[in-house]
Amino acid sequence: MKVTVVITLYNKEKFIDRAIQSVLHQTHSNWTLIIINDASTDHSLAKIEPYLKDRRIKCITLKRNLGQAHALNYALTQIETSHFIQLDADDWLDQAALGQMVDAAGAFAHAGLIYANNIVYWENEAGKVIKQEPIVLRQYTDRYDLLKHMNHTLLPRFYLTQAVRDIGGWLSQKKEDIYSEDVQILLRLSAKYPMVWLNQFLYHRRKYAQNIRAFETSRPMRWKYRYDLYNQMLREWGNEYRAIWKKDGDAYILVDLVPNK
Repeated sequence: MKVTVVITLYNKEKFIDRAIQSVLHQTHSNWTLIIINDASTDHSLAKIEPYLKDRRIKCITLKRNLGQAHALNYALTQIETSHFIQLDADDWLDQAALGQMVDAAGAFAHAGLIYANNIVYWENEAGKVIKQEPIVLRQYTDRYDLLKHMNHTLLPRFYLTQAVRDIGGWLSQKKEDIYSEDVQILLRLSAKYPMVWLNQFLYHRRKYAQNIRAFETSRPMRWKYRYDLYNQMLREWGNEYRAIWKKDGDAYILVDLVPNK
């Protein structure tokens, strides 16, 4: 099975080499890589240029930076394979990732998403890894289980292309969508398609000073958006349940889902 790897890129010249190299070194070699350069202003394009000699790799540069959701939707128009995997430009894939995902896709043909475990690498200002944190996920039984217990984002994310197209891709109309486009699409996808977990470590995530600062700065907006998004999802799913929330400073903590009478 041929699959597509999608990297959306904005000013990640320090990291893009490792992301691309992790694709090149996959044990499963039947892939194509689409890089969406979201109007980067650093030297990312210069780093990508040597890789474009490989016919499996192409780079599309957008004229304006409109955010990851917009870039992913553009990538969705370019994908010609039945499945694709999303790879952030500052992360990298385990070399067995594509092979394991392809095998799982053969066994679970109707799964809208296949995901696995990941490892987080915390780096200091000098780029030295100071802590590794394995993130072990689990199989979610249904959309409500996912909504209630998704304490970590699901990575890696290996999508059934038609499933993502069926739900209209990523929502990118609102400014606040940039804070939770990953959670948003997972919840919307889980309402219509089964999702399958592989108990293997197939994705490597990097946490470093710049993205940690951005994460902390956006915390109040992200918590508020999560609160609004979850309540909206429950309404769209038929108002069978309502969320019980606890406010803790800036945080909206989901305590429970209770049936509506």
